[in-house]
Order: sequence, then C-alpha cells, then structure tokens
Amino acid sequence: MPIFMNTSYASLLLPREDGLRPDFNLLPGDTLNGSIAFYQRYVGSPHYLLTRTTDGCSSGVITYVSVPNSVINVNLPGAIDTNATVATTADAALNAEVTAGSNYSAYGKISWTDSSTADFTMFFSVTGDGAHGEDDQSVFSFSSPDPVGPTSYPQTTNSSIDCGAGTIDFGMHGVGYKNVSVEVIYEMSNAGDRMIGFINQLLDTPNISRKYTYVVADDIGSPFYVDGSAGQIKIEKVFSTGSKQGSRAKKITYYYEDSSNATKPTHKMEELDIVLSSDLP
Repeated sequence: MPIFMNTSYASLLLPREDGLRPDFNLLPGDTLNGSIAFYQRYVGSPHYLLTRTTDGCSSGVITYVSVPNSVINVNLPGAIDTNATVATTADAALNAEVTAGSNYSAYGKISWTDSSTADFTMFFSVTGDGAHGEDDQSVFSFSSPDPVGPTSYPQTTNSSIDCGAGTIDFGMHGVGYKNVSVEVIYEMSNAGDRMIGFINQLLDTPNISRKYTYVVADDIGSPFYVDGSAGQIKIEKVFSTGSKQGSRAKKITYYYEDSSNATKPTHKMEELDIVLSSDLP
C-alpha cells in the first residue's frame, strides 16, 4: 500500500483503518503504510497533515514465495483494488515503468540473484486483472534488467494478476535464479468487508407502542398458520410512542407450522417497516 509521511510538524493521533482502539501517534517525519481510500483525506486541503511519499523502499510489502515452474508467486496480504493506485511524481521518478497520474493495479521492483551470482533488479507495473494480454484483462510492463546481461529475468509470458485473491505471478525466462524479493505498491480492496447498518430508532425512547394483528379464519389452512387457535399473533409491529404516519417501525411476522402446539410460533421474521395510519390509536 502507499506510504504517507507526517509533514505537519505536529504529533498526529490518527484513527486506524480497522477501527480498533487506541489511535496511533505519528510523530513528525514518521511514515505509515495505509490505503488511499482512508488516509488521502489528510493529504492536501484542508488539513495538510500527510504527504504521499516514496522513501527509499517503494513498498511496505516485501514478500518472497516459492519459485516453482519458472514462476514467481507473490501473495499479498489482502485483495487488490483494480487500477486504484495513482502514481505520483515521486513514484515515477523511482520506477521506470510508472507514469505520474496513471492508474495501476500494482507496481514495484523485483530483485534476484542470477545463476552467475550477480544481483539484478527490474521495475514493473500492472494494469487490469487476469492473465497478461488475455482478452485485454491485464497488461504487465517490465523495465530492462539492471545491470544488463542476466540469463534469467521476469517477462510478460505466464505473468498474471488475480486482484480478488491478492496474488501476482511473474513468469521468468530461464532458470538458475534465487534470493528473489518483490516490492509492491498496491491499494488494498475492502470489498469483502462490507457492512450495512441501520439506526435503531426504537431505542430513542423508553416508550414503546405495539400493534398486533391476529390470525383470522381466512388464514386457516395456509402454509404458515395451522389453525385459528386463540392467541395466534400473525403480525406484531413495534414503534416509539408518539410516532407519526411514516415513522420507522419494526415488523415481526410469526409462523405456526406445528399442529401439535398451534399457539406457539415455530419461527418468526423481523424486518424494518413504517408506521401506517391504521397502526395509530
């Protein structure tokens, strides 16, 4: 993920992306790895607290996994947000395969030791998702090896990115490479951590009103109400005392499917609803 630096000349108590407590203290000049979606709000106007930067190491994620079948498999801690990382001028200055202002799924640097025992590096960038060139799903771009002349090096053939799985596979030309490390900048996707919340207006006041609808003769024989026994509540609607038509309410529907105990519901369904004029006294 991108690197942010505290350039505010003040100690920053910043919230954590995971919502845990306590907040962390970022001293002037300190850096953090975080998502653009969360920390970009502190960059530039109106706060001017953080600056997006690349300082020495172009990633906080340096990972090396096994190298079977001439493919480097990189597993990142989290899904990749496709084409969500916008390269800065500093990124472009440090990465030969990056253009400032362009969107990428990931970019960074690969380092390895060749069979000749010499150390080499190459820059890379990836746009899209999927195998390289497969129906234009993704495009890998590599710089020339530095220094020149390795017998093995990353190439577009057999390279692919799976943004949902958070993996990048780099196809390698030749054999005899070792000590591989990959530095990656990417934006983590939180698509798997969604939450939808509703304000429970029933807790706004201790005064609660309830409206009951009972099972009637017409309900006898339906799949949900086995008979018309006394005490069978079909629908219960709960709302705050003093509510008006259109106010928020909770609707509870009861189901009776056990003929041996017709007055006790077998299950119920709760859902949000609104107060109708017929619910009011």
